[in-house]
Amino acid sequence: ELDSTLAEAYYYLACLKSTQGQVSIAFKYLEKALENNILDFQVLNRSEDLANLRKNKKAWKKLLKFQAKI
Repeated sequence: ELDSTLAEAYYYLACLKSTQGQVSIAFKYLEKALENNILDFQVLNRSEDLANLRKNKKAWKKLLKFQAKI
């Protein structure tokens, strides 16, 4: 299991990759962050940096299901 500092780094990498338009990589980093329960989904829904991810409705819904399993 990752420590919270590393999980937080994954979240910020997801934000960075999202803003750079690298959506598939951003989703992978965000899943790694969520595996460690560092965020609630309300935070993700409000994050401006993750706007590009939310545009991909299919992948975003998959992420919702992934987060619900954790």
